[in-house]
Amino acid sequence: MAEKIEKIYGESCRVFVCPKCGKELVSLKDAIKLQEKLIPKVETTRKLVRLGHSLAVTLPKELKTVFRKGETVKVRFDPKEMELIMKKE
Repeated sequence: MAEKIEKIYGESCRVFVCPKCGKELVSLKDAIKLQEKLIPKVETTRKLVRLGHSLAVTLPKELKTVFRKGETVKVRFDPKEMELIMKKE
């Protein structure tokens, strides 16, 4: 893999390029740095709403870049912590 420095969203990142296929990979450290810059950390209080026979939680608009309508998410509830965890699949 050939290494080069490239600007992505205004940040200098190490990018590795496959000499055979040309596929580019961003280093893990730089990918995490970009993710932290582009996706805000959100901690907010939301009210539960009724949706048919279920309860639902609306997501704040800051997460529109992360989650899209129709996507599948995995939901886990930890009763010890009373914490609801949502993960993209």
